[in-house]
Amino acid sequence: MNDKYEVKGGVRALQQRKPWKGGLDHLPNFDSFDIEFSPTGKVLLQTDYTHATVVYGSSQFIYDGTDRLIQTLEFDGMGAQVAASEYQSFENKVVWTTRDATGAHIRSGVEKYAGKLLTHLETYDASGRFKQLKSFEYVEGKLSKAVSRYYGSEGSLSEISISHFDSLGRVVEAFGLTPDGKPNGDGRYTYEYDDEGRKHRILSYNDLADSQIPNSVKQFVYKCDEQGNWTKRCEYFRFRTHAEWTKMITTRELTY
Repeated sequence: MNDKYEVKGGVRALQQRKPWKGGLDHLPNFDSFDIEFSPTGKVLLQTDYTHATVVYGSSQFIYDGTDRLIQTLEFDGMGAQVAASEYQSFENKVVWTTRDATGAHIRSGVEKYAGKLLTHLETYDASGRFKQLKSFEYVEGKLSKAVSRYYGSEGSLSEISISHFDSLGRVVEAFGLTPDGKPNGDGRYTYEYDDEGRKHRILSYNDLADSQIPNSVKQFVYKCDEQGNWTKRCEYFRFRTHAEWTKMITTRELTY
């Protein structure tokens, strides 16, 4: 199963759309995209859309004969190439570098592994300054905790993000901290799953208070095809202070 896109079985293509009614039509809609998969489940092409369902950009993924990623190509909404990333694999480490259309170095990164388990992720800007440091902890081979540290333009720590995972490696809690370890005010989130492993509820709490009463609740109801992949997701959202639920629908078309 491709956990990132929540698909299982021999899916060759996925089209997902989530209508947006909040304006900002030129910005990317992270819930609207097209994906093409290889026969082994690797992503070959991802096309992203704006809130106005116009192509925002796309990424092509290229692999070697052992299914290791060796290159990605990034394109803008008009199809012009804007960047390319090259990946080099070493023992327990992958190093990548991204250059823009002129060939100028714009970012780079290092992934470190213990066997097949990703333990550290480091990304740098064009000047070699840290942009993100992310560490991963495991229990019996399952992800249990991830800590991300984000850095500003001057290289100083700006935010810490922490996620905890259950025994199946699914996120169950996420929250952020300021550089000095205090809640950053963006909230604390807990996640619940249905019997099929899909997100069922997301509860949001005020991370600046001790209250265990959620400020908001988001619930999901799914409709699935014969292969068990969801094709329609109804998303219901309500603030604690509101009596009414809002509803948004995400639809999918899958090609096998």
